[in-house]
Amino acid sequence: MERQRVIDAFVAEMVTAVHPDDPERAAALKAWLPAELPPAPTADQVDAWMELGELAADPALRQCLRTIEGEPPGEITHGPVLERVRAAVRAGVDPASAEGRKIAATIAGDLPRSRWTELAGQVEKYSDARYERYWALLMVLNGQPAYPPAAPLFAWFAAALRAG
Repeated sequence: MERQRVIDAFVAEMVTAVHPDDPERAAALKAWLPAELPPAPTADQVDAWMELGELAADPALRQCLRTIEGEPPGEITHGPVLERVRAAVRAGVDPASAEGRKIAATIAGDLPRSRWTELAGQVEKYSDARYERYWALLMVLNGQPAYPPAAPLFAWFAAALRAG
């Protein structure tokens, strides 16, 4: 019962705190935040539910989610950008190297360099392992396939922006 209470409070907080003036976005977020286990949960869903209860009690995760979910999504989160960074990480490219800075410049596009530090700060929020784990658990609970890990990619991109 305690886990259910924590998750109920978490769902209510996220929906009201993140999109108080946008009922459509609030409804979309609420649809992804499970208020209870599915009727016939798999073993993985039960495990995810248990772990979500622990994560939902973490004030740092709640703050992270309020910050991230309250921002409109940017171009940096799209698949092609992440794939470009994933290729650089796989190739062992140092984000502070000339090649790493060039990749950051390509991704940043027309954004003035004076705003790269600001963008790096926004990108770094997505490199939080708790945030990534939270979404992985939601995917399991919603019966969706997991996304490939992206937190290290966001960390690499933020470092490349700061080096630029």
